[in-house]
This record gives sequence, C-alpha cells and structure tokens, in this order.
Amino acid sequence: EIDEYLAKRRKAKRPTLDELNAAPAARDPESTTLNKEPEDSSSTTLHIKDPYDYQGRSFLHIPQDVGVNLRSEHPPQRCFIPKQCIHTYKGHTKAIQKIHYFPVSAHLFLTCSMDCKVKLWEFYNERRCVRTYAGHSQAVRDVSFNCAGTEFLSASYDKTVKLWDTETGQVKSKFSVRKIPYCVSFNPSENKQHLFICGMSDKKILC
Repeated sequence: EIDEYLAKRRKAKRPTLDELNAAPAARDPESTTLNKEPEDSSSTTLHIKDPYDYQGRSFLHIPQDVGVNLRSEHPPQRCFIPKQCIHTYKGHTKAIQKIHYFPVSAHLFLTCSMDCKVKLWEFYNERRCVRTYAGHSQAVRDVSFNCAGTEFLSASYDKTVKLWDTETGQVKSKFSVRKIPYCVSFNPSENKQHLFICGMSDKKILC
C-alpha cells in the first residue's frame, strides 16, 4: 500500500515555478512577487523618407542650415516676444501632456499625449513629425531625454516606464511599478545616465 501511495505521488503533476509565483500574486494584487511580464507590444512608425543625410547622419544630428548656431551653449543676444503663430503641429488625437526639447540644440522635441503615444517633431525647416512611438496601453504622462538625446523615458498611467531608443524607436527596457508614475527624469550627470527618478501618485520618489 505504501508503494502504491508513493507511486501515485510521483505520477501526480507538480506545480511549476511560474504557477507557484502566480498563486500569491493572484491572492494579493500588491504582492512583491516578480512575475514574468508578457512580450512587449510596442511599435514605432517613421514618417520621413530621408532619415539620413548625404553623409549618413541621422535626424538626431544637429543641423547647420537653420540660421541659428544650435551648438552654442549661450542664448542669442537679442530675443523677441512672439507676436503671431507661425506653425501648428498636428498629429495627436487627444490632449498633450508634455513637450520636451532635444538637449542643447532643441532642433527636435518630444510630445506625449492622452492618446497613449509619443511623437518626435522637427522644430525648424519643414517642422514634420519624424517618428511615432506607440507602446503604452494608457495615456502617457511624461517624457524625458537623456543628456545626449539618444534615449528617452516615457511614464504612463498604465503603471509602466519605458526606455526608448530615439533614433530606431526600439524599447530598450520596461519598468513596471505599483502606482502611476507622474513624472520621470534622468540623472543630470553625464556619467550617471543609467539612473533616473520617478515621482509617483502615492507621493513617493523611486530611483
């Protein structure tokens, strides 16, 4: 009888590690158990036909044909108060939450919207929408470039923060949090670009 009992126990299906991890999370939505996330469904759309110039430089390269020295770290000697609208950027289908300019040159800028998308725009010349980044399931609350502008972070009401490659649109990392991230920012030091902070809806700051 003991042998039969042991044989039945050996034949019985044992729960997998994923099943064991999922059990406490199902009972407690605030569980700290780290579950395997589903495959990221982010996508990106390039809207311009000429992403590279004749020297092979991408749209991230600071242009030199706009009549302003965009590489200068000093503001122009004379500034003027805007008196009329010179252009309207159209592309988002819902309200815009944040506008963030490209570091130093500001020849490009990001917008994030309640339509769950982030868009990259030209500030000079044709003022086109360069690329659209889609990957959040709810409205995007904030965006932030790194010091070089090669990457940016997006914070969404879907309780995720994503790290994007600005040029290719690839999602390099995805961070899931318990509360809504209201704001996000890279560390300002050039040698600490692997660090960022998030201001959360529960009045806490994550680093």
